[in-house]
Amino acid sequence: MNQSITDHALKDITDILKGALAAAGGFVVRSGARILFLLMAGNLYGAERFGVLAYAIAVVETLAAIAVFGQKRSLFALLDAEGADQNAIILNALAVTAILSTVFALLLYAVFWPLIDMPAGGPYRGFALVIPLIALSDVMLAATRHKRLMRYEVIARSIAEPWTLAALTLGFYWAGFLEAGLMAAYFGALVVAYVASAWGFGRVYSLRRVLGARPSWTLVRRIVMVSSPTAVVDVMALVFRRVDIFFLWHFSSETVVGIYHAAQHIAQLAQKTRYLFDPILAPIVSQTIARQDLPNAGRQLSQVSRWILTIMLLQVMLLAFYGGHILALVGPGMGAGAMLLVIMVGAEMIDGVLGAAELPILFRQPKLNLVISLSGLIVHVAGCALLVPLLGGPGAAMSLMISLTVLNGQRLVVAYGLFRITLLRASFLRPVAAAALALAGYFAAGEFMALDRGYGIAVGVLVLVVVYAGTLWRLGISADDRTLLEHLRKKPGP
Repeated sequence: MNQSITDHALKDITDILKGALAAAGGFVVRSGARILFLLMAGNLYGAERFGVLAYAIAVVETLAAIAVFGQKRSLFALLDAEGADQNAIILNALAVTAILSTVFALLLYAVFWPLIDMPAGGPYRGFALVIPLIALSDVMLAATRHKRLMRYEVIARSIAEPWTLAALTLGFYWAGFLEAGLMAAYFGALVVAYVASAWGFGRVYSLRRVLGARPSWTLVRRIVMVSSPTAVVDVMALVFRRVDIFFLWHFSSETVVGIYHAAQHIAQLAQKTRYLFDPILAPIVSQTIARQDLPNAGRQLSQVSRWILTIMLLQVMLLAFYGGHILALVGPGMGAGAMLLVIMVGAEMIDGVLGAAELPILFRQPKLNLVISLSGLIVHVAGCALLVPLLGGPGAAMSLMISLTVLNGQRLVVAYGLFRITLLRASFLRPVAAAALALAGYFAAGEFMALDRGYGIAVGVLVLVVVYAGTLWRLGISADDRTLLEHLRKKPGP
């Protein structure tokens, strides 16, 4: 940042940081519950049942994403439009999602469940009914984020859902409900998350005014028109993240799917770093672009990408060396996923650092963003079709890395070509240099003792963390961050 940056721009980046810190607190709470759930699911229910859950989640979350119809992000542009009746927009947005999600749930329950190669029976089929819970929660939480409030998303997604899931997973095991226990636990967790989302929504908006707004076919058509490109992109993004599960389900065993899904959970420790910023970054960048302030949008995106890189480099190093040990704790045979976990984590770092380039394209050129997303999906599908039958889980992870590299490379080129927005700047060399020195220190320590077993694991982790953090400290903070910290000290807390 420099002297030309306005207080408005500083407020934006401050709100992004505050939102990310709120999400980070939620992420820590959520991670504790997710790790507990992962350990119980793998050790108590086994990789095969965990694989069945993974496939079922892939199906219902894809249909829920279609029902949300892109409103997790397009809703911001609708609410920011000049003269917008926010209550009417929210009512009609919820109506669109409620109708679509209910239709999808009933069709899956009554017609398509046997056709997707899932176990038959009521306890399994009933899982289809989680689709409206997921979809309506997403829209309500998006509406609360428009007010730059993250606390209700944290409560619903980081406290209510994961801790209920962990508790029910253990409870159904004790009750002897093993066969469909994991799916029932996930269902119950989503019910609680839905109630928490509705409570948070009611705290931010007047339910009387929202429900008192008039349904409008004209407004519904506008929502559909504005949201359609984003909806297709969001669905493709979710399919992108699920296509490997679909291929593994049909070309390997439930056990392989379970191991792969366990590795995905651990890789999410890296992946979620980007998504700490996305919920608050998207509405703020949308508002910045609405003010025709592209230079500030570029600064916001670049600064956030550098923060993400700084966090993720340490995560990638730790998981690359010790992710296999963590997987082995999840359950018998899970340690076999160590190689695919390393590939996954590398892919998530690429997406985490470069993925923010999507936002200006999304808000200014949504149809072009659709083409870019489609190309990435095509690469991933082709990669899975080629590599999964040959290599199984590692092949799916390799396809993920290749496609994410292609996808984000295109976004970088387009963001610069159309908007002169450059994410990668010289300041990115600071965390890269710190990571290089941390790796050098790790391999040097490895000459004196084994760092992959016993006390050596603790030594290895300590070397990576201390050298990395120490190098960053010695290099000092950037001018951008110094300006931001001075601004934070002047402002009252949220």
